[in-house]
Amino acid sequence: MIAIHDRQGSFSKMWIEYCEKKELNYCLIDLFDSDIILKIRKRKVSHVLFHFGTGEYKTDLLLKNLCKILEDEGVRVFPNSSEYWHYDDKLSQKYLFEQLEVPHAPMRVFYSKEKALEWSHNKDNYPFVFKLKGGAGSKNVKLVKTKSQAIKLIHTMFGKGLKPVRSIFVDSGPTIRRHNKNNDWGKALLRLPKTLYKNLTANKYLLTEKGYFLTQIYYPNNDYDTRIVIIGDKAFAFRRFVRSGDFRASGSGLIDFDPTKIDTEMIEIAFDTAEEIGSFSLAFDFIYDPDGKPKILEVSYCYVSKLLFDSGGYWNRELTYFRESIIPEYEIIKTLLS
Repeated sequence: MIAIHDRQGSFSKMWIEYCEKKELNYCLIDLFDSDIILKIRKRKVSHVLFHFGTGEYKTDLLLKNLCKILEDEGVRVFPNSSEYWHYDDKLSQKYLFEQLEVPHAPMRVFYSKEKALEWSHNKDNYPFVFKLKGGAGSKNVKLVKTKSQAIKLIHTMFGKGLKPVRSIFVDSGPTIRRHNKNNDWGKALLRLPKTLYKNLTANKYLLTEKGYFLTQIYYPNNDYDTRIVIIGDKAFAFRRFVRSGDFRASGSGLIDFDPTKIDTEMIEIAFDTAEEIGSFSLAFDFIYDPDGKPKILEVSYCYVSKLLFDSGGYWNRELTYFRESIIPEYEIIKTLLS
């Protein structure tokens, strides 16, 4: 029996559609039921699929631990514990990349104000990228150019801290451009009260980010990043250009799907890293260092599936390109069942 946690706006809609098309036995579950383990045993569930984005306070409370418990029950889970434990946690990803020795943009973290302030006085460290450990779409990412900026952030992170979910009105340029392009302001405005409530609830229950200071090396002259998504033996890729007057590409909405512009070395690194992590579905964000070498910025089991379909093709493990649109959610459940 396949169990799917049905959530609006997630991958679950297409997973349900796949099961019905293929006449597979499935059921809908609520992973936050107190007796979820008993229900899974009673229904003899063999596979569980769920998909949550950032800012879901309940997932922080439960799912990373539940994922491991389900695997101990003999259940195959998407995302599996290897894919999920470092999700939306750049601190964990820092140590993961170092442990695996994969090419990545180096990060430093300080757990005391004194050491962070000492580091901030070295002019060779500027500019650098400040990050909170959680957050998507570059919302919690800042380019720090001066010592005064750094010191202010250090005092904040070792003082009152920062809210993990930023207001939708902060850095709203990409959102405005996306809705202008899609001409869907009506739908967006209808969703606005629900979005505001969700963000307020998340900040009410999620822990305030404080007690650490996380930095990442800044590589200049990157006009775009490259997103590589691995699903099983397929790799999907596209480029995301930085927004005007900014250094961030994530969340910009400026997408280029031309497969001839994709650096296949990044695809090789993504395949190898996913295998090292023990994952069959992960998204990697790449940029170049000053020597032109690809470096991983971040990794996530969550991604916008429509962009993979819109890219119009994929690469296999031998780096052969196939011009065929694939439904990513179908590919995920097919790979999990295999």
